[in-house]
Amino acid sequence: MLGMTREQIDQEVDAWYLNNQDQVASFIQGFGGAGDCGDDVMELVTKVMASIGTTVALAAVKDLLAKNNEMISSQIDALIAAKVAAALKK
Repeated sequence: MLGMTREQIDQEVDAWYLNNQDQVASFIQGFGGAGDCGDDVMELVTKVMASIGTTVALAAVKDLLAKNNEMISSQIDALIAAKVAAALKK
């Protein structure tokens, strides 16, 4: 992920989401089974909340990846600059 732009990170996470619908559905289904009380409305609400939670979690993952990418890139740039400056002094 290092060196990727925010747009590239968004595209990759979205592509993962679209290409792994079985895992996403299993995750959402797991929430419905945990609270299975025979109430269809409660089960629907639980699945909707799990779906919303998944969307929010993916947005948070995108933000985290973008922030880490920026931080690591700036640290690498600083290390390179320090090494170049040290080499020029010799």
